[in-house]
Amino acid sequence: MNLNTLVLIVGLIGTCGSIFYTAGQQTKRIDEIEAWQDRHDELHKEAAASYAARLAAIDGRVEANASEARRIENLTYRTTVLEQNQAATQRSLSELKDQLNTLGGDIRVIREILERVGQAQIRK
Repeated sequence: MNLNTLVLIVGLIGTCGSIFYTAGQQTKRIDEIEAWQDRHDELHKEAAASYAARLAAIDGRVEANASEARRIENLTYRTTVLEQNQAATQRSLSELKDQLNTLGGDIRVIREILERVGQAQIRK
């Protein structure tokens, strides 16, 4: 075996060894990347589950607030109706008071007329 053949064989063995080493490193890197992707996917699944739970809780609170808002709107309507009824009652009482004042004046006039009639009968 001459020196050139020996150098070529050693170079070939070195090249094959470096190819296998590089392939092993690439496989190791690919495995690490796949493991990272799996962990990252799991992180996204957990975040999505957490997000869904928070969204459900928020939906529940929004529905409760909507129910409370409807109750408040009902109370506002009822308060408005009561205020309108109170205003109508106040107007009726005012009209009744005016009528009573008119009747009081009429009674005074009738009393004066009766007194005059009574005095006129006494004089006769």
